[in-house]
Amino acid sequence: MNISRYLPAGILLALVMLTGCDTVNPGGDTILLTTEVDRTADGGPIQFTFPGTLQTGRLVDLRCNCRVDLGPYLTTQGFSRSDIVSAEVVTARLVMGTPPTGNLSFLDQALLKFESTGLSATEVANRTGFLSSRESNLTVLSGRDISAFLEKASFEPVLQIDASRLETNATYQLYLVLTVRITVSGL
Repeated sequence: MNISRYLPAGILLALVMLTGCDTVNPGGDTILLTTEVDRTADGGPIQFTFPGTLQTGRLVDLRCNCRVDLGPYLTTQGFSRSDIVSAEVVTARLVMGTPPTGNLSFLDQALLKFESTGLSATEVANRTGFLSSRESNLTVLSGRDISAFLEKASFEPVLQIDASRLETNATYQLYLVLTVRITVSGL
């Protein structure tokens, strides 16, 4: 049996094991949790509703008038807010609700930011140019740590949109679906 044939696989295995060591929290392990967030703290959808009479041609803030709280999710996973090491938005998607025959092509631009008491508003995703579809991914801004928002009791997503055209007699509803990755201190 030729052992040198297995040497590269053994070296690769050793490297994988070494790179799996914790560098964020020396002396302890960290665990990555990933969850889809599409519900508010009250259990409703994360929804932005606005009239077709909204001003077009400039960015306008849309508030969901809702709170997002990931504390219960952390609890079901065996962790608390104080265990959060870091967190980031992995994906952000807008979904057209109403009008039922509409699509997102009425948007020239959209910016998603988070707000919470005591914290500066932080942009986490954006997009320019929307196609004629009912769903669209936003471009997530890399390196935006949102752990401070998750450590709070709740935070509010705010959507800024620049609409090029709107049907004045319509009511618009957009839904937000996020994927969030949370690094927590291990057991």
